[in-house]
Amino acid sequence: MDERQLLDEQVAYYRARASEYDEWFLRQGRYDRGPEHRAQWFREIAVIEDVLRSTLPRGDALELACGTGLWTRHVADASVRMLAVDASPEAIAINRDRVRSPNVDYQVADIFSWTSDRMFDVVFFSFWLSHVPASQFDAFWTAVRGRIRPGGQAFFVDGP
Repeated sequence: MDERQLLDEQVAYYRARASEYDEWFLRQGRYDRGPEHRAQWFREIAVIEDVLRSTLPRGDALELACGTGLWTRHVADASVRMLAVDASPEAIAINRDRVRSPNVDYQVADIFSWTSDRMFDVVFFSFWLSHVPASQFDAFWTAVRGRIRPGGQAFFVDGP
C-alpha cells in the first residue's frame, strides 16, 4: 500500500467513526476498561487541560486534526481567534455543535495538503503526530513552524 492510499484510508476511518470517537476518549461502552483505568485516564487528561489553560498564549490559535472538539473547547477559551482544521466534515459538525464559539472558524482539509498564509500564536494538535508518516515528519514540522508567529508555540498531546 502506498502512502497516499494509507492516508486516504485514515481519513475514511475517522470519517466513518466520527460519531463514536467521543466514546473512546470518554472511555465509554466498548472502550471502558474499568473504573481504575478510566480514573487514571481522566487524571492524565485533567493535567493536560490545566497546562493548556495556564500556558496557551492569548491570541490566534490553529488546531490541526481538531476532531470532535474535545480539545477545541479548551483552546478556544484561551484564544481571541481560532481556526480548527480537520479532514472529516462529520467530526467538524460534532465539534461545531459542541464548542458553539463565535471565535472559532472551521475548515475541512487534508492536513498534509492544507496551506495557509495566516500566522498563529499557537498551533495545537492532539493524538495526531502518531498519524504522520515518517516520510512526511520533517515536512509536517516545517509546515507547523511556518505557521507560528515569532514567540509563539506548538503544543501537542499524543500517546505512546
